[in-house]
Amino acid sequence: MRSRSLLMASTVVTGLLLCLTGCTHTTVAVPKTISVPPAMASGQFWSIIFAARGTSNPSAASATASALEKQLQALSDAKIEAFAVRYDDIMIRLNRWTVWDAGYAVAKGMGDDDFDYFRAWLIGKGETVVQQAESNPDELVRYLTPVDSSKDDFDNESLDYVADDILTKRLGETVDNEFDDKISATVDDDPSGKETNEKTIEIRYPLLTAWAKQNDH
Repeated sequence: MRSRSLLMASTVVTGLLLCLTGCTHTTVAVPKTISVPPAMASGQFWSIIFAARGTSNPSAASATASALEKQLQALSDAKIEAFAVRYDDIMIRLNRWTVWDAGYAVAKGMGDDDFDYFRAWLIGKGETVVQQAESNPDELVRYLTPVDSSKDDFDNESLDYVADDILTKRLGETVDNEFDDKISATVDDDPSGKETNEKTIEIRYPLLTAWAKQNDH
């Protein structure tokens, strides 16, 4: 019969052998806390759009996604997140029935997705055009060229995804989706202001309506 000390030693050795041969270390994943940074300074944001467009001329084409991607790739993750916050802030500012009606007049129709892409198109045209859309959208006509109607039909959908795509590649889809959910909560809300009858748009937006008819393709 083994002594108590030998039995205890045997138990310890057996436990060590079992742990060495079969035990696995379980790591408890700590979820990453997603915080929303302050929006990028307006001047820096528009300088990036300017660089992507290659010109300050508000009549020139809206920035392309590939050109914007090139500008953002040079920035840190935090800077791209700050850019995305500012981008969505401007999308929310433009989320008005007056801007919707302007898009309807010039594009000869407007739906929910169309309005999202029209606002992206406005941002891609630069600060001057965005300010015009906010103050007196019918005067946007001064920044239009026939190319706008024939090439992109006032739609710059791909611009919406540039910052998001870069962050997905850098941070992973789960982290980026959580960040995106936090900053985009109100981008697609109903437009602010008073919704008016579409039948009166031609009267309320005579300049854009006339331009659309003149440049119909």
